Amino acid sequence: MAIASTDPPTISVFADWLHLLDGPRQKVFAEIVEQENWSRLFKLLTLSLFLSGAIVGARLTIEYLLTDGPKSVLESQLALMFLIVGAMLATLYNGIARLFGIALTLPKSFFIILSLGFPWIPIFSCIDVVPSLPPFKLQGIIFLLSHLVLIKPIFNFIAGVKSVTGCAGWRVAVSIVLPIIFFMFLVVYMFS
Repeated sequence: MAIASTDPPTISVFADWLHLLDGPRQKVFAEIVEQENWSRLFKLLTLSLFLSGAIVGARLTIEYLLTDGPKSVLESQLALMFLIVGAMLATLYNGIARLFGIALTLPKSFFIILSLGFPWIPIFSCIDVVPSLPPFKLQGIIFLLSHLVLIKPIFNFIAGVKSVTGCAGWRVAVSIVLPIIFFMFLVVYMFS
């Protein structure tokens, strides 16, 4: 049995995933966020979990996961955990955005964070797996340099909030970068 087929629904979910990796410039982002399209968001989450599972060796069929997106998401503890963390991040960012004068509803925050965050789950999983691979030359350097990829989702999120709210780019950037810097200093302080 093939892991994935080439039928149009499967291809469209892969296309959504690839377009959202590029950020909010693609019309897929606007369609998901503006319409608050739960079905597409669930299918994107399911695909992201499927691809992450492929990286760590889980064998699943994409047809099962994509046939009934909401049902498969609601039956998965991991998928529900991602939705809950997404809701927590959306609530937190929504409060921060208001401090910076950015008019953004909580549902829009939720859809922006998840539609731009889900495509990066498999890539983060891949980065996380690098240290556990059999040793090879430059493994440490590759692991460190691979973390540079983490910059792209931040820029995507800034562009996504800016495109949805029409707010000034500097205001959006500060509302996102300052909490990230604060969190990084907090982590360094806690573990030093």
